Amino acid sequence: STQSTGIRKYKTILELKLIENLKVYPIKMGSRIKVGYWKIRGLAECIRMLLTYAGVDYEDVFYECGDPPMYDKSCWFDVKFTLGLDFPNLPYIEDGDVKLSQTITILHYLSVKTGLFPKDVSQAEISQ
Repeated sequence: STQSTGIRKYKTILELKLIENLKVYPIKMGSRIKVGYWKIRGLAECIRMLLTYAGVDYEDVFYECGDPPMYDKSCWFDVKFTLGLDFPNLPYIEDGDVKLSQTITILHYLSVKTGLFPKDVSQAEISQ
């Protein structure tokens, strides 16, 4: 159909523009980044994908719920306020002294740090 072709074309333009304008600079992190989240893909998967794409070594910290019907979450609640996070929530990352939570905040921080975020705003624009 025409609509699906248009969507496919748009995705291709977007992908080409990103490849054309962004250069990946593998960087050496000061310490190994820790990514904390439940033992599922969920909201932390895009963080893991960004780190993998940028060639950054990281460590997953998984929190696992207990069995039904209670789904015990004490594994997270027992450490939640001891991690030094300003907003203790999942997902979170620890990068040396930098501790962040919230997916979009983490993605922005990591994309800037790895050089995946455009230095010039016009590079982020998509032309048709």
